[in-house]
Amino acid sequence: MSSKFDSPWPTDVTIDELINTALFRSNEFFDEARVPDCVVPYRLHLGDPMLDVHKPMVEDLVLNTTELFCDYLDSELIVIGGNYDFVLEVMAENQYPGDDFGGVCGYPVENDYASACASKGVAWIGINWGRMRGGEVFTEGRRITIAAHEIFHLIHDGLDPDAAGQSPPPGTPNFRPVWYIEGGGEFFGRIIASYLELYPYDRFTPTDRSGAFLEVSYLSDLELLEVSQQRAFGTENYFSGQRAMEYMVASKGMGAVLEVWENLGDGMNFYQAFESAMGITVEEFYEKFEVMHTNLYATDLVTNEY
Repeated sequence: MSSKFDSPWPTDVTIDELINTALFRSNEFFDEARVPDCVVPYRLHLGDPMLDVHKPMVEDLVLNTTELFCDYLDSELIVIGGNYDFVLEVMAENQYPGDDFGGVCGYPVENDYASACASKGVAWIGINWGRMRGGEVFTEGRRITIAAHEIFHLIHDGLDPDAAGQSPPPGTPNFRPVWYIEGGGEFFGRIIASYLELYPYDRFTPTDRSGAFLEVSYLSDLELLEVSQQRAFGTENYFSGQRAMEYMVASKGMGAVLEVWENLGDGMNFYQAFESAMGITVEEFYEKFEVMHTNLYATDLVTNEY
């Protein structure tokens, strides 16, 4: 843990100081918050093309996630893995609440290889965790973090049911920024997988459609990223949101970050919920994040200026 975070919201830190402090405080929180043999149930449905060798790994992820967040859960987690036709079958057979198309993504899924979604208490974690290659099982670690990402959406939707996994536009009563919703999923998906020693915590820098890295001013503007942006196919909201979550956890701790969702569930709007838990206004946070994130690029990250 970097001493630079002895006081919250430092702006002159390195990427390693930011991430390592967030990791330390997250692991410290999980060590204390974990409830072995948590009694909150879950339902797990796994179908083709999920390999048999991966099925117990998925169940371990779901079980361990319920233990890590047991004190924040008041309803069961429903998790589905396999192709999307299987998702539709499971949803219909069990009469799970779904979207207008009988699924969980809010739209008809045509390419299920690259998709995963969560809504209304049901998480689809994708089609598999890897395939057979040369007669041996290949496990794709990124798919583990995607599964954990979608499962965390169930957790924060349980704390904040009005959001229901969506991000209504600014100005609406249940507005939640896209960087916050998807950045939360991205950070927690990666940190859960790391804590459970399923896949190491990693980082990426998004690129635009030409393959060029995006400029720092764009990625540092959380107010812009309150709504979905598409210069990097939407990954910019996830990327900057993950950095924002690291900054929040490193500065105030995991418990304070989860308190934001609890405050939302208690009826506060996003600005009230954030300030109550974080100790600064959203506007002040945006200003500090922009300076901090810009400084990261001075020595640690790659970007293009236009």
